[in-house]
Amino acid sequence: MDSLPLSFEHLYDWGMSTSPLAQSRHRRQQQLWARTATVAGRLNRAQAELVDIAAELIEDRHWGDGGFKTPEHHLVVRAGLSPAHAGDVVRVARRRSELVEASAALEAGELSLDQVAVIARAVPASHQASVTAPAREATVPQLRRAVARHAFPAPPATR
Repeated sequence: MDSLPLSFEHLYDWGMSTSPLAQSRHRRQQQLWARTATVAGRLNRAQAELVDIAAELIEDRHWGDGGFKTPEHHLVVRAGLSPAHAGDVVRVARRRSELVEASAALEAGELSLDQVAVIARAVPASHQASVTAPAREATVPQLRRAVARHAFPAPPATR
């Protein structure tokens, strides 16, 4: 009777009781997760650069050169972004100076543009640091739900 719990425990011990095929699949999965994290970090840093460009377009009003109606329109045409994605880039660009921790996390590749856009859309500057920390561990849907459950005052108008 005493050996049953021990046997049962070893069924779930990857290093001791799995087949070579299962161990191989597990190693491959770990490699794919690591690659995904590396590429996502690079993508996040590239998105941060796009936010920087959008901020320059806004600050110097260069987005209107060439007949573009808005900074978002400029990014849709020049960067091939969807209108929604361009809206997120511009929203983050407009608030980046007040969203210091979230912007720094995007530049470091620790948060995605989608995560920072949730913060930029709904979180006041006074609370952005406390939201940025758990955002590093949250999916975008989780972050949206968490932010929606708080009664933050509306962020200032960005237009």
